[in-house]
Amino acid sequence: MATPTAHRIGPAACAIVLALGLSACGGGSGGTHTQGSPSSSAAGSTHSARKSFDPPLRFVEANQEDELSKAQQPSTDSDNDTSPALTLADGVAYVTGENGLTAIDTQSGRALWNAAPTNGHDLAGFGTSRAAPLIVKGTTTTVFAAYATTVKGQGTTPDKDVLEVFGANAASGKKVFGTQFAYPVLKTDLSGEADELAADHVLDAPIVVAADETNIVVAQKGITYIVDRATGKLRWFRVNFRAISLSNGVVAGSENPDYEKGQLAGYRLDTGAHVWTAAKGDVPTASSAGPGLIAADVDTDQSLTIFDAVTGVQRARVPFGQQGGAESGGLEGCAYDQQAITVCELRGAIAGFDVSKPGSVTKLWVLQPSSDRVVPRVNTVWHSALYGETDNGPVILDARTGKDRATDPGAEVFAVDQYGGLAENDGDGSITAYTATG
Repeated sequence: MATPTAHRIGPAACAIVLALGLSACGGGSGGTHTQGSPSSSAAGSTHSARKSFDPPLRFVEANQEDELSKAQQPSTDSDNDTSPALTLADGVAYVTGENGLTAIDTQSGRALWNAAPTNGHDLAGFGTSRAAPLIVKGTTTTVFAAYATTVKGQGTTPDKDVLEVFGANAASGKKVFGTQFAYPVLKTDLSGEADELAADHVLDAPIVVAADETNIVVAQKGITYIVDRATGKLRWFRVNFRAISLSNGVVAGSENPDYEKGQLAGYRLDTGAHVWTAAKGDVPTASSAGPGLIAADVDTDQSLTIFDAVTGVQRARVPFGQQGGAESGGLEGCAYDQQAITVCELRGAIAGFDVSKPGSVTKLWVLQPSSDRVVPRVNTVWHSALYGETDNGPVILDARTGKDRATDPGAEVFAVDQYGGLAENDGDGSITAYTATG
């Protein structure tokens, strides 16, 4: 078996860390961006025959087909900064492939459906990085993805770079939303620090950050776009602003209006009007920190600060300091467990927070480098379990206490649900599905 590849939270998943990562890691959007919340069962899946665990603590490799390879990122992503372009939920991996969305049963590896947008991603020589899709629950569960592509010109009409947003029914794969629009012509270039605005590690790929009943929030590098869900038209966009979450009609994120100057901010979803500003100073790297919350690495005092995404009010602050060593750095991301706990990774340390009460954040624990414990690299968090790895191998921590919960889980997974998990293999970047056994 190939050696697992280490991942850092930020979506996906899942973000997700936004999504964390996420598997999408993020939370706090108008919809549900998650690697493990229940969705409408995809057609042909075999959930009734599968054992479920809440949370799973032991894994064995599943026998399956190779459809999950569609989530692999380009081989040029040598630093493994971009997690596989998939979101795991209820035994199904939803994949943003080069040419469309695919739903894959994680037990058999069989593709349940494929759905193609009008245009796929532009295909570079080694492929194109993509972001994990967003799962939005409603009357029907919808899977959204965004594609950056070029519409070829004809005759005297030149080529046109467009951003396409595409949605499919999670159960059937039937297309339920589709729109594309030309990128706006900017009066000035981006400030050059767009890559630092979000800890979702999707590089240049467009990402569907959030959606509610009427709008879809899409971000790519340092621009945020708000798309009308009924008409497909671009409602408004904002340059040098990177949306992280959507809560109660407010789009919150990180922005750098001037070179080397940044802040967190919130804007009204319907009009784009300014609502709040916080953490002015250096350009803050931000991450969703659970429902209605946004976290940032405040460089002025080397602390992790969590803000209310609707009002901008500070809800928690943890001074981390500079721990030093190869793993020290800025905010790697935060991951919400889809129930009550958010775990953030910053400057070589990790911390857990109780975010179950609206308007309140309680610090539960902090784990920093010391002589008696090794700080694990965090891959994902699900239902009070933190899935990570150290030089000793994969490990699962209790997300509420920070203590070891399983030291030999059988796999280093980056995405988890009640049926199992997914792991990325070192070397070839292939993805292996694991079945939960305990």
